[in-house]
Amino acid sequence: MGSEMCIRDRRKTELGMMRAVGLRRSHLLRTFGLEGAIYSVVAAAIGALLGVGVGWVLIKATEYIFNGDEALTFQLAVEPTALIGGAVYGALLGVITVWLTSIRISRLNVISAIRDLPDPRTHGRRLGRVALGILGVVAGGLLTVAGLSGESSALTLLGPGVVLFSSLALTLRFLPARPTLILTGLAVIIWGVAAFTVAPDAMEDASEQTFLIQGVLMVGAAVVILVQVDHLWVGLARRLADRGGGLSSRLALAYPLARRVRTGLLLAMFAMVLFVMTFLSVFDGIMRSQAEDFAEQQRAGFDLYVDSNPANPVTSERLSEQPEVTAVAALTHGFADMQAPWDEEPGWWAITGFDESLLTFGGPDLAARDDGYATDTEVYRAVLDDPSLALVDDFFREEDGGPSSVSMDVGDQFTVVSPTGGERTMTVAGILSQDWIYNGTFMSREVVDEIMGPLAVENRHYVSLTAGADPSEVATLLDGRMLENGISASSFRDEIDRELAENSGFFNLMRGYLGIGLVIGIAGLGVVMVRAVRERRREIGMLRAMGVRAPTVRRAFMIEAGFLAVQGIVIGIGLGAISAYQVLVNSTTFGEQTLDFAVPWTALAVIGLIPLVVSLLAAARPANRAAAIRPAVALRIAD
Repeated sequence: MGSEMCIRDRRKTELGMMRAVGLRRSHLLRTFGLEGAIYSVVAAAIGALLGVGVGWVLIKATEYIFNGDEALTFQLAVEPTALIGGAVYGALLGVITVWLTSIRISRLNVISAIRDLPDPRTHGRRLGRVALGILGVVAGGLLTVAGLSGESSALTLLGPGVVLFSSLALTLRFLPARPTLILTGLAVIIWGVAAFTVAPDAMEDASEQTFLIQGVLMVGAAVVILVQVDHLWVGLARRLADRGGGLSSRLALAYPLARRVRTGLLLAMFAMVLFVMTFLSVFDGIMRSQAEDFAEQQRAGFDLYVDSNPANPVTSERLSEQPEVTAVAALTHGFADMQAPWDEEPGWWAITGFDESLLTFGGPDLAARDDGYATDTEVYRAVLDDPSLALVDDFFREEDGGPSSVSMDVGDQFTVVSPTGGERTMTVAGILSQDWIYNGTFMSREVVDEIMGPLAVENRHYVSLTAGADPSEVATLLDGRMLENGISASSFRDEIDRELAENSGFFNLMRGYLGIGLVIGIAGLGVVMVRAVRERRREIGMLRAMGVRAPTVRRAFMIEAGFLAVQGIVIGIGLGAISAYQVLVNSTTFGEQTLDFAVPWTALAVIGLIPLVVSLLAAARPANRAAAIRPAVALRIAD
């Protein structure tokens, strides 16, 4: 769509003359269709080859993130069918888009094109827009009803947005355009934020896809609003010019504000990429800022956890003999088949048996517990006394490690299948706050011994250290002293830091991948600026002939690029932070965990500053070319 606008603006008079001298509409359609198809095919082939290179970079980055010592190696595997299929799909999508836009280009009005005037609206086009508007309103209403009745958060959020945007095709015929568009955009943004309060039951299962839809709706609405408040920017530029120092600003704003559709597309492109990058950065910052709290909730008052070889496990007595150790809690850790209510068949899951020693300092924190217990410790003691009770984590039976669309609640039941045969039904007495070391399901030691049979061994210990001892240093000492037991000692904080570092590495990988899209967007801005210089040569020449200095022209183009970039940055970062807050407060993404919202100001500053600087650099060359235009030459040029 953006390319279509550029082609129409740059070659409108030429196209009108071609139609006037007898070129048929079908010929014009085929001409642009073939031209665009060639671009699409070549771009698809180049993109497929570049995709292989990007895949190799991602593999190397993944190796670095998940295994810094490079002991783990990933191999790049290129499937010819997948590569060719991707190129074909990309080329096909490009060709379809080009032919659809070529149809619109071929419908230009000859007289208006020759005179470089706006195309007059025809009755047929108005009827088409009305029909599409009615169809969109009906479809949006059906989506809303389906979302509310089926309690689907994605449909509930999307439906009213589709209704509001589609209604513009109907309301703009009777109402003033600017206030109608602004109010509609505000309504979409308000609905994106208020949907969780208005329809809490339907929005209860909000997932990452729901918030992506929220982002698209809110970014689109914000772009619509900003494009419509151009009179505010014009007024500001006029006041600056009247004070003697703002001529560059007024010149800079005139061109993008006169081409609202092109400006809106550029803003949306910038804003969507920055929205997702901000979304990821906020979550990364939230998780990293909670590291100490995570450790406190997990460690149950101890300092280290020690895993040892099940074939030759270290004993509690030997650990207690170490000079740095003051208390030890022995755990039986293993795996068993478990079946949640939503499972069709049992699946492998971690199981941990504990005794009274784990409660020396109170036990790990619980995010939820049965209402019949006043404290977390009471829940643990109830599990020790009742062989039918267990404690589970938020990710119970979630095999891919991510947040599940369904989860266990207090009072739910699940089945444990013993490796030696037999089944046992367990009831959930509480939900663990954290499980960074994969304890899995907590049960009493006696129950786990019965389930695991001869496989049950005390191969995990929680260890408390003397005051002032450094957990990381003691963990290293214990590893060296008990090599024959194959122990792996680690402080809770170090383990959580490692896990969070891997998460951050993944977020960085995704941000880098999105950065490629941002580079493309900035390159598009550079192309637009180059075309703007070409399209405005005569205007620039006239300004120069009237006495406008070259530095003023250069500043005007730089301000124009900054004007577009800053708006996209503000929309993307602002709405990305709002959506991240909505996920934290109004979704079950983090289960029963309570996390504090924190804005990573440094990361957001980098996300905003780098695109702005690169955008200005991309505009520097076109700005210099514009400033170097000689009036006498520019005024003689006939486009």
